[in-house]
Amino acid sequence: MLSDSFYIVLVTAIVLSHRVDTQVTFDGACPKLDVVRDFDLHRYLGLWYEIESYPAVFSSFTSCTTANYSLLPDGNVRVINRSFNTSSKGFDMVDGTARLIEPLKRQAKLGVVFPSNRFSRPVPADGNYWVLDTDYTNYSIVWSCEMFNDKSFQFLWHLNRRRQPSQSALTFVGHRIDSFGLERKFLQTTEQRNFRQPSPTRSSYYGK
Repeated sequence: MLSDSFYIVLVTAIVLSHRVDTQVTFDGACPKLDVVRDFDLHRYLGLWYEIESYPAVFSSFTSCTTANYSLLPDGNVRVINRSFNTSSKGFDMVDGTARLIEPLKRQAKLGVVFPSNRFSRPVPADGNYWVLDTDYTNYSIVWSCEMFNDKSFQFLWHLNRRRQPSQSALTFVGHRIDSFGLERKFLQTTEQRNFRQPSPTRSSYYGK
């Protein structure tokens, strides 16, 4: 969750890195936040554009980031994140899967795994992709947090169905982020103005 997510994003990937200088960290435990209840996974599928996100090591040198979610035969979700690499001047792609942590509860807590991502860590018991708010047709606010050495490492993404949402839409999402008590000052805008469909595409953002 993602700026390659989705992390998000979906998305996204959600990781901890030894390069903590590129992550947003806070003293103390992760805040207790609510996620979307009665989450409709089918309505959430499809293409999302990453509009802004917290900085992360895996999103360096990226722009035009998208996350595309599609249903797999086993009921899980295929996650394809694409972005333009401003260093190599080519499009990169990472292919992963997501699953609802507790499907019967219908809470928007998912576990996302990217097998080819060298930064990947085991998915926490309560997931690493939390949808805090979405209307399915316009915006999604995705968050993740992990503890390490008494500090919380947080990831936050604003995803949108539109590549360039209106100013009023941006303001609305900003107010929703504020309502969760999250720090907007760390958000970085993802360049989407020069977006074009990626072709050809490399197999992974991260290399092997």
